[in-house]
Amino acid sequence: MNWFQRCVARGMMRMVRTCKRVGRFLHCRVRPKGQFDPRSFRTITLKRGVKAVIGCPKGKFDPKRKKCRAGTRIQKFLRQPR
Repeated sequence: MNWFQRCVARGMMRMVRTCKRVGRFLHCRVRPKGQFDPRSFRTITLKRGVKAVIGCPKGKFDPKRKKCRAGTRIQKFLRQPR
């Protein structure tokens, strides 16, 4: 069982809408980009070869403090093929 299948089995990927290969990574979108403030996107590493793009929901980003008032959400997962 590969990483993606394990995540699906555990229910972690139940919200994944689409997956496509872009460059070196497989991009698995969870939520549309339009739901987030464009100034709030960040990429974090979850584990080796697996990253997530997170962002702040629209209307919840404080541009003066450059912080999200409501907490960030995952927009998509990025996975390097083995």
